[in-house]
Amino acid sequence: MDVSADQIAQFTAILTSELESARQLNKILDREHQALTSGDPEQILVAADDKQHQMQETLKRLTERNRFLQTLNLPPGNKGAEQFVGFIPNDAPAHDLWGEIEELAKTLRDKNEVNGGIVSLAQRHTRQALDILSGKIYSGDTYGRGGERQSGPSAPPIAKA
Repeated sequence: MDVSADQIAQFTAILTSELESARQLNKILDREHQALTSGDPEQILVAADDKQHQMQETLKRLTERNRFLQTLNLPPGNKGAEQFVGFIPNDAPAHDLWGEIEELAKTLRDKNEVNGGIVSLAQRHTRQALDILSGKIYSGDTYGRGGERQSGPSAPPIAKA
């Protein structure tokens, strides 16, 4: 496939914009992690709102890249981007930008999984506290010596609503 200098410049601009959006998302995920570990509900909400907004911005950048690839009859997503990068000179800035985007995408995925794990753990703790208050002595999250789930007798609730 013959690629023009204009197409390379356009792709480079798209990747630059996409990388900046991903970097912003990276900062927000760091803030979200700090808010989750500190347990500050206001900061958690702010980070969640910022994350949602930045995810929409990042999706716009990805859509822009996919539209560009479509104009060249290349598949959307990473497959098409990798094909396009394969058609351009090795010293083109788009090579480095694409490498940075791929690395940052892995980092973002890992950070998001960690943050999601923190949220899940907090939800489980809340559920266990509610179980205790409603009189369940053993939660479904308790296991015996052999790894089997245990259920125990229910006691009267500590508090009644």
